[in-house]
Amino acid sequence: MSDEFILETRNLRKEFNGFVVINDVSLKVARHTIHALIGPNGAGKTTCFNLITRFVRQSGGSIWFDGQDLSHTGPGALPHLGIARSFQISSIFPHLSVLENVRLSLQGRLGKSFNFWGSARRLSHLDDEAMSHLRSVGLAEFAKRTAHELPYGRKRALEIAATLALDPRLLLLDEPMAGLGREDVERMAALVRQVGEGRTVLMVEHNLSVVAELSDRITVLQRGDILAEGSYEEISSNPLVVEAYLGGGHG
Repeated sequence: MSDEFILETRNLRKEFNGFVVINDVSLKVARHTIHALIGPNGAGKTTCFNLITRFVRQSGGSIWFDGQDLSHTGPGALPHLGIARSFQISSIFPHLSVLENVRLSLQGRLGKSFNFWGSARRLSHLDDEAMSHLRSVGLAEFAKRTAHELPYGRKRALEIAATLALDPRLLLLDEPMAGLGREDVERMAALVRQVGEGRTVLMVEHNLSVVAELSDRITVLQRGDILAEGSYEEISSNPLVVEAYLGGGHG
């Protein structure tokens, strides 16, 4: 595996009950870039993410991260390798405080037990780093609020903060703009750009203006196959992409 690429899939394939949803996908993600995975609904984007993050086992092919074969690795090992994922639907703990959500991620990264009933004093040494992550996503003023009280856009920002607390080298974002209003989209796009500094981001995203603004490289999937790859300029002028996706009325 070339040092240029931090993630690579080789001839990745997935079948469900004989139906091929990912077909011979070979994807290369360069270090310290924002790489977007786009395509019409049903193209296989989320399945591809699930394969990379080991929530689903491949039917064929292999997945490599920083020279290590992940093909037989479980999802629980990925944070320790430097891979973290945020989901399309917010996955925070709604009844914990904003600070406690990030602190839990820090406990996991440092190999400490998720001790919900531990004394505040015993966990307080993590608070400074947790607050640093909250400041980075503009949530410091909400630290003591219960997570479910946050507006939806702020909840997505909290999820990013908790993910960053894992100190990933590769961050996978599954539709980070989903369900956000215009103002929150602008805030989240700025946040994705910010967190992409010094690390690699692979994201599934339907908002093409965001893809155009943020992405260094784009891979287009169609029916489980790679249809095209390149910059936004190259992708948006590709007749096959225009026919299959950009001109197809898919969001």
